[in-house]
Amino acid sequence: MSSTLIFIFITMVFVAVLMVAIPLLKKDTKKTSYIIILTFIFFSVSAPIYYLIGFPQSISLLENQSEIDRTIEGLKVRLSEDPEDLDALRALANSYVLKNSLENAFLSFEKLISLENYENPNTLADYGEIMVNSGDPSYLNQADRLFERSLQIDDLNTKALFLGGLTAATMEKWSVAVKRWQVLLEQSPPEEIKNTLENKITEWTNLSLNDAEADGYSVNVAIDSNLIASLVDYPEKVLYIIVRDPNNKRPPLAVVREEVKTTSIIINNSNAMMSGIDLKRFNRLEIVGRISLSGDPMDIKENLSDSVIIDSSVKSISLKIK
Repeated sequence: MSSTLIFIFITMVFVAVLMVAIPLLKKDTKKTSYIIILTFIFFSVSAPIYYLIGFPQSISLLENQSEIDRTIEGLKVRLSEDPEDLDALRALANSYVLKNSLENAFLSFEKLISLENYENPNTLADYGEIMVNSGDPSYLNQADRLFERSLQIDDLNTKALFLGGLTAATMEKWSVAVKRWQVLLEQSPPEEIKNTLENKITEWTNLSLNDAEADGYSVNVAIDSNLIASLVDYPEKVLYIIVRDPNNKRPPLAVVREEVKTTSIIINNSNAMMSGIDLKRFNRLEIVGRISLSGDPMDIKENLSDSVIIDSSVKSISLKIK
């Protein structure tokens, strides 16, 4: 299949899923409602999703239980001859999903992920999707970790970004949900989908601010995608988010290290450079976002940074590095 067709198929899946999700996502944010959202999305669109995003055609077009059973037996024979046949193992896992034999599906995915050394972002995202699709809230934590691992390998994995945003929000990890959907927003989705993403990002940002009210600041750092692309030859690069006293800039009061990508974090007293520092004691603070190409915090290049001085009562800060 050509890369163009794959792109079209992925785009269609993404739009289809979001079109189902949009009416639900516009409702009030509550943990229970997100579990319903996650379950509803995948039970509603599982067949077209599986057809479009990579199930082997021979499996996705199965019409009845007996065909599924015959396929499973055939794949078992194939794997008995070659236990490391990744395609057969992936097909077996997906066949068990169609059979609703989730325990066997999970075992097959575990074997597949192990053989791939936890380095295939698509398999990790697929496994997380199946956990979400199970409708069992107890799997959400593990699914979220799978999406996080997928994004560590491929930070533009659409499925991991979309579902990872929802699982993070389900667990009330608002800043993580914001971070993932902000990256999704940068992929130029259709206008209505874009508006929905923006609305949920705003809502989740406000919820993260509630978490920061007692102790900390919500900091969003937007990094231009062209800049990120230009830094590909700097494997040690690090994004530092720094809080410091404008009148006494060294040493900084608090620091967080992040990957060099658009991100949202909560920075608070737990990130303080020295014990006993209380950020609330300062009337004014300077918030800095800075990219170090070497990873050394003293590697300072003004064109790779942004900063703002705020009144300490301000709880939400946005920086741009471009």
